[in-house]
Amino acid sequence: VNISASLAKRWFERFDDYMTEKTIFTKGDNSVEFLTGIDRNIKDIYSIEKLGIKAESLTRLDIFDRNYLDVEYKGMDIRIPSPAAYIIHKLIINDDRKYEKSKKDLISIKGLLLKIKQSPEDFKNLEIIYQSDTVGRKGRNKINTICQNNNIKLFDPYTVEEEIDFFELITGDENKINENFSSENHNIILSDHDDYEI
Repeated sequence: VNISASLAKRWFERFDDYMTEKTIFTKGDNSVEFLTGIDRNIKDIYSIEKLGIKAESLTRLDIFDRNYLDVEYKGMDIRIPSPAAYIIHKLIINDDRKYEKSKKDLISIKGLLLKIKQSPEDFKNLEIIYQSDTVGRKGRNKINTICQNNNIKLFDPYTVEEEIDFFELITGDENKINENFSSENHNIILSDHDDYEI
């Protein structure tokens, strides 16, 4: 598979990030990066010769094996993690991430969790993945610790108060709550912040 040629047909430009060494393809505001499940303890970036790219090594990608969505985006078929799998994975690996990425992940987790709690199907899926053998007892212990240390109420029902807390977190301005938030428009406001890194 010639990934560069395939993405070039869709007007993506390739560049190799000299700081991280990752291969990244960009098109406007969209970017494509690659992950591999090869052991991160050996090195962070792996060269995948057959594909002609360098991918970031990330642990516990096995969580996505059965927990994904097939979506079509601008003429491309893309497989992405299910929202529940994304949250479980980000929680398990959080301690292994650098501070800035860890912080960004926690914000994504809190925002996406609000949406999951409003979908009975996704909320049930979150519990199924959490209880799975793939996550295991050790994984659940890591998840519980991260949730406890960061005030993440993983299985509590949705509340407007939780959404207000998230809005305050992403705006960094308590005064904006009074200016912009009401029970009638809170979903509209949050729709401007659905920028989760996957």
